[in-house]
Amino acid sequence: MKKRALLLALSVEDHYVRVRTTKGDELILMRLTDAIIETAPVPGVRAHGSRMPDRADVTGASDDG
Repeated sequence: MKKRALLLALSVEDHYVRVRTTKGDELILMRLTDAIIETAPVPGVRAHGSRMPDRADVTGASDDG
């Protein structure tokens, strides 16, 4: 990945994981669970079944349900 830099977020698009860094983003064919394991020890939060933002980017949360 030529955009290797500080990780901002991971998200799922079909069977791919979009890896977003400070240098851009790229799609990689893999499961989100495996991508999260590969990014350790980055402090992320799996906020939804298909997304994991970097914990530093999370500024709040609410339960709208």
